Amino acid sequence: MAKLLWNARMRGSKKGEIGISTLIIFIALVLVAAIAASVIISTTFSLRDQAIATAQDAQKEVTGPIKILNFYGNRTTTANAGIQFLVFHVAVFSGADGINFSKMRLNYIDNQTSVVYTMLPCSTAGNPATGFNFNATEVPVATGNGWDPSTNLCFLDRDNILELWLPVTSANAAGLLPGVKTTIAFLPGSGPAVTKTFTTPSSYDNNVIIQLL
Repeated sequence: MAKLLWNARMRGSKKGEIGISTLIIFIALVLVAAIAASVIISTTFSLRDQAIATAQDAQKEVTGPIKILNFYGNRTTTANAGIQFLVFHVAVFSGADGINFSKMRLNYIDNQTSVVYTMLPCSTAGNPATGFNFNATEVPVATGNGWDPSTNLCFLDRDNILELWLPVTSANAAGLLPGVKTTIAFLPGSGPAVTKTFTTPSSYDNNVIIQLL
């Protein structure tokens, strides 16, 4: 009789152990599933945020007042430690309205200063910009569009490209040195602003022209 009771107790103990083991495995599976669900949800929201940000950037670019085709820095000579001029090639998007560049402002921002530049009259195109002014020249020179320096007509429209020269040394005497994060904000007389943020290379080596785009 005692042996039968012992065997019954052992069977009950084994069933209890199996039940506890099953419960532990079930809890572990639930925890794994919860962690996996959390990772999936987090990834989904992250991808959604990235998609929204990308769409917004694309919309700003397409609907913005100007399109930056290219830009670079010009040291003028390797003897200069920093970039002396920032040079931009800009246009408007197909279907966009023309921009009166005489009202355009360029906000230069680096880790030391923030300066707003105004455009010299387009009739002075070809002369180096000085002070807190930038110069704009049509490249290549065309006719029949909104840019006519002889009448001081300074419109950037769908039929022309402008080359802008901004003297960095007006903001920083040494120019734009290597490894500096910089932002240029294009501030039109009306409409949204367009900003371009970049960091200059860690070294300019013996290059006079420093590609930044």
